[in-house]
Amino acid sequence: MNIHKKLNKVMQSVAFVTKNATVGSGSYAYKGVTHDKVTEIVRPFFIDVGIITYPVQVNKGLTVDGKTKNGADKIRFEALYDVHFVDCDDDSEVVVRVEAHAEGSDDKCAGKALSYAVKQAMLKVLMLETGENDEEGLKNSIDAKQTVILTQLMLDTKTDPKAFCDMNNITQISDLPSGLFTSILIQLQQRQKALKEKK
Repeated sequence: MNIHKKLNKVMQSVAFVTKNATVGSGSYAYKGVTHDKVTEIVRPFFIDVGIITYPVQVNKGLTVDGKTKNGADKIRFEALYDVHFVDCDDDSEVVVRVEAHAEGSDDKCAGKALSYAVKQAMLKVLMLETGENDEEGLKNSIDAKQTVILTQLMLDTKTDPKAFCDMNNITQISDLPSGLFTSILIQLQQRQKALKEKK
């Protein structure tokens, strides 16, 4: 099994990442998914199939000093990164080039840009969904019928409801954003099919 097949296997195991952070403030605020959240979800599957990933900064990077609207110092760091996904068994790899930048008022901008590059590479290579637009149901919860469907599939696939809720930052299954219903339904149906084939 080469790197492409292993990445495909991970794609079959995880299909979505819930947005877990508020970026910005006031009218500029929006929901986003953090590097740590993506790593938390993907890491166990990478370990299971034998994939390691590491970033390489391609260029020296550019630091731009500026000011915020309030007159405070602001730093913007920009760089190109090659994010490597490597098969531990045969050393085959997939390399994704990502341009990333980060802004701040301290020396953490370079690290933020690096984390962003790795996060984006993982999201794109694994085609992970992070939820649809707000107007398409990200803020609205699934209805009673959808809750029953997912609850039954979790029973059939021995999926721990509490672990599922914790992973998606919700209190109960019915709190799941409706924009994620289709992705989770497909994932659970795939698990159900795989379990039936093993019998």
